[in-house]
Amino acid sequence: MGLANEEESLLGGSPGTYFGINDATSTWFMSVSATKQLTADTWLAGSFSYGNSSSGRQSNSLVTSVDSINSQSWSLGLMTSNLLRKEDRFGIAISQPMVVKSGKLDMTVPTGMSEDGVMQYENRSVSMAPKDLEYDLELNYFTPISSSSSLSIAGMYRMNPGHDSNAEDQKILALRCQKSF
Repeated sequence: MGLANEEESLLGGSPGTYFGINDATSTWFMSVSATKQLTADTWLAGSFSYGNSSSGRQSNSLVTSVDSINSQSWSLGLMTSNLLRKEDRFGIAISQPMVVKSGKLDMTVPTGMSEDGVMQYENRSVSMAPKDLEYDLELNYFTPISSSSSLSIAGMYRMNPGHDSNAEDQKILALRCQKSF
């Protein structure tokens, strides 16, 4: 459990001058994780995190207030060792990065201009919860090559990156060779 305080930011974001969150934001959060050994060489692991963020009244911004925002993330993975070689490790995991599940911003937005040149505004509420969710699938393999070197390969497939179904899915591949001397 913990508390994070941010200045001019909300959940790590920097929305800019006109949409700025210029008061302090407080987020209370808690995380729970567990591991279960299934066999001598296989483990199941999972985690879940939940946060509740609140911010004071905004000034000098189109954002006039921020409702209480609830966010969460989770992951579930399976790891096994001694699969192909002694002391190697293979893992697979699925996860959902932090996402806002509920909450809204109240904004004052320009809607037009009167005939005498005075800007007209309207108050609107915008949900902070995305319609689409990101899911990440990860695979990784580690094997020792010798007593002083190892090889790791990892891949990730991100579906709806940024919780946006219009974003193209992403594929990531990493290879690492390590030698101690």
